[in-house]
Amino acid sequence: MKDLVDVQAGQRYSSPPATTANTAVIIPALNEEASLPDVIARLHQIGLHKIRVVDNGSSDRTAEEARQRGAEVIREPRRGYGRACWTGCENLSPEVEWILFCNADGSDDIERVPDMMAATDAQAEFVIGVRTSGEDGDDHLTAMQKFGNKLATTLIRIPWGTNYADLGPLRLISRRAFERLNLQDRGFGWTVEMQVRAAEEKLNVGEVSVRSFPRHAGVSKISGTIKGSVQAGTIILTTIANLWLKRPGVQRAAARISAFLLPLGAMLMLPFGNLAVAGDVPRFLMGAGVMCAGYVVAWALRKPSLALLWTVAVSTRLILLFMQPGDDTWRYVWEGRVTLAGFNPYQLAPNAVALGSLRDAVIWPHVGHPTLTTIYPPVAQLCFALLASFGAGVFVFKLAFALADLMVAALLLKRFGRNAALIYAWNPLVIYSFAGGGHYDSLFILPLVGALVLAGDSRDNWRSNLSALLLGCSIAVKWASGPLVFWWLRRAWRERGLWQALLTGTFAALPMAATLLVFFPGTAFHQLGPHDWMTYSWSVPLLPGLIKWLTVFSPHDEFWLLPVLIA
Repeated sequence: MKDLVDVQAGQRYSSPPATTANTAVIIPALNEEASLPDVIARLHQIGLHKIRVVDNGSSDRTAEEARQRGAEVIREPRRGYGRACWTGCENLSPEVEWILFCNADGSDDIERVPDMMAATDAQAEFVIGVRTSGEDGDDHLTAMQKFGNKLATTLIRIPWGTNYADLGPLRLISRRAFERLNLQDRGFGWTVEMQVRAAEEKLNVGEVSVRSFPRHAGVSKISGTIKGSVQAGTIILTTIANLWLKRPGVQRAAARISAFLLPLGAMLMLPFGNLAVAGDVPRFLMGAGVMCAGYVVAWALRKPSLALLWTVAVSTRLILLFMQPGDDTWRYVWEGRVTLAGFNPYQLAPNAVALGSLRDAVIWPHVGHPTLTTIYPPVAQLCFALLASFGAGVFVFKLAFALADLMVAALLLKRFGRNAALIYAWNPLVIYSFAGGGHYDSLFILPLVGALVLAGDSRDNWRSNLSALLLGCSIAVKWASGPLVFWWLRRAWRERGLWQALLTGTFAALPMAATLLVFFPGTAFHQLGPHDWMTYSWSVPLLPGLIKWLTVFSPHDEFWLLPVLIA
């Protein structure tokens, strides 16, 4: 036996030395009926009788075999090595001061457990059984296991400075130290997280040389197949990476880098908003790439401060407010002015003679498709008219879209927390689309998110009805959310019956119907649908072309029905 190796000396948290009387054994097991009896018998031989077997969804007699040999059996149907271990550690009796983890397949050197217990006399709080070749035993680790152990322990040593020799499953830890670790992994990364957290908490760690044996029966779920080995290796590396990203220094660096790159990218994009100029496109993409780099780094943030979250979200949008908008924004301004003047944009195209007095030298030259009537739903038209009443420029429109966008982020923050809000609010595509490109989609996303938040509690009638009303507002701003009405109706029918489904449909239709009747009387249904230019414009050629290639159908005006069919 190798002597106790002090891997990381830290403050000693008082626990009595481990004995057979104050040690509980946790054995996660999945279909181990053939090998488990021998493991329990060997534990009994060294005086350990507080044995808890966690049946992790076995389909054989694992649980029965454990009970027959005096072990306590706990069922944990949710698969996962870490989950089984965690469940086994819950509600331990008060006299338990130490926890021993071992495998159920017979591969662990149970006879060396007394040596591991002796290490606790030397102030060790966490003792790992290191599987090494020796005179008294063979090493049955596969080449893949040896390589994985070496790589993982090296990756732990570099950032944490702790030189582990193995990630062995046979391990003894004091109950107090275990509770301090606050382990989160519920899969195969459990052992890695335990050792990393032990290094972070500066536990006194010891290593004792143990033998490794071939499993008594069956095939290993991990090392028994190439697929299992690759998956285990991936999990281990991912766990180490995630734990490294959680370190305070890494978090501070990620926050600073992302907070620098996102506004920098926005500033680089700012002068090149006119994508019709070929030379501007590469420079625009360079700025977008810088923003994307900052966004990728931001995904490492575990809990960004509110000040950082809003500073980046607001500053990037403020910068891009001064970018030249896309072609659509000019049309929004035009149609807002048309509605304010008392005309119906569903009946009069921009080049109509009746609208001659509205054409000026600022907005009119940028209005696209002047021979076609509007494609935007009625509530969107009201929004355009309201914004046009504050001024004729596109800046007011872009500012409103950016504010609605920030309100979406605020809703996500309130409902789902900082990380969800960050994923949305710092997304370069979102930032550019509304603040830079001046697209109005945030006006339909805002009521849609509000509807989804309210739909979370269907037990409250007023919340359900308000949710349907907000969905109707979203649909009446942009058709894209239309197919979701079928989900709302189905949910209302299943949970409250036919009456609630009818009520939901009524509230969802109300914004569209009321706006048409009050502000756009005489509008025919066919005037609300998309036109040829929308069906075949450069932005959506892929889907119609794909349908035509795969089928005998040639999509035309019926293309707008596709989302309904998909839903």
